[in-house]
Amino acid sequence: MTFGPLSAPFGYHAGIWGLLLNAVLFVGLSHALHRRDTAVVERFIQARYDYDAEYHPERLPAYTQETTNAANYK
Repeated sequence: MTFGPLSAPFGYHAGIWGLLLNAVLFVGLSHALHRRDTAVVERFIQARYDYDAEYHPERLPAYTQETTNAANYK
């Protein structure tokens, strides 16, 4: 864009145009190519749950905290 006759199209720096184009492509491709393999998605969800259970139990719902605390005291 900056090597053509316009050094700043519509008065905006080329970096702004690149950021805008990349954001549009990111959102568009993310929606068009979403994961259809549920086994992989479930694996990531389970890994996140296991991480939260071990390191951040306050993020878990109340019913899982009760079972986790009861298991720790046995």
